Amino acid sequence: MNPPHGNRSRLDAVTAIERSLTADILTQYTPDDLGAHDVEVSTMHLDGDGQPSSQSSFFEPYRDTLPQPDPEEDYPPFDENGGVFCTPIAWAQDIYQYLRTYLVDIAGQGNSKAHIQLMQPGNFDYKLWEHNHHFNWRATAVSKAPGGPWLKCMMLNNVKGSDDLTRGELLSICRIMVKGLEKYENHVVAPVMLLSFMGPRHGRVLLAHHDGTKLVIYKTQLFDFRSRNVPAFRILARWWCSRGVGDTVAGKPHIVQRTLKQ
Repeated sequence: MNPPHGNRSRLDAVTAIERSLTADILTQYTPDDLGAHDVEVSTMHLDGDGQPSSQSSFFEPYRDTLPQPDPEEDYPPFDENGGVFCTPIAWAQDIYQYLRTYLVDIAGQGNSKAHIQLMQPGNFDYKLWEHNHHFNWRATAVSKAPGGPWLKCMMLNNVKGSDDLTRGELLSICRIMVKGLEKYENHVVAPVMLLSFMGPRHGRVLLAHHDGTKLVIYKTQLFDFRSRNVPAFRILARWWCSRGVGDTVAGKPHIVQRTLKQ
């Protein structure tokens, strides 16, 4: 059965964006660069618990109580001049490994409402990495929220973080979204939530969907993980454990209206 017109037009649009980005040579994109690819980026402001302020969203971060990370869990000291292994993607890997261990601990403590599933991206139909003598970027885990096309990904970038989006972030979002729209033919939106890690041990949350005219991306600030930033790790855990919200069949997001707690 062919997808309905709304799904097909958005699938074609996201596919076209992915192809134009793949053909590009940039590793990081300013807002002006992204405008040429029909991508719009806005900042998403979070409170100290990782809850967003006013915005339209298809993901809601986990709200219940989370345990603290194990204080005995090793977190390597940050040394920017530590030799061959001090690359941006190696720094990013440190964040991912610590967060993954924390998520496994959360699951082991019986948080049944937290959607923690971590699947290997190697089983994904689309290439979620680029390699040129070394990894330029790669996904480390993919998952989905139950009940629909809400997809999640964690990824590493071999660049130093800035306000600009990375090539890996954009291609991961597009390729995962294409897969979601292909699989869920009756849904006009396949939202993507991305946890993105880069040098020098920084990370952020990205939310993305196509609104019918452009690819809309919300990004948080860059969190600094050069030391063991427990509040920021808890924010990332809440977003990885998030649930899908909004009407993806009709393409209507959930409207968030909150006063931020600092």
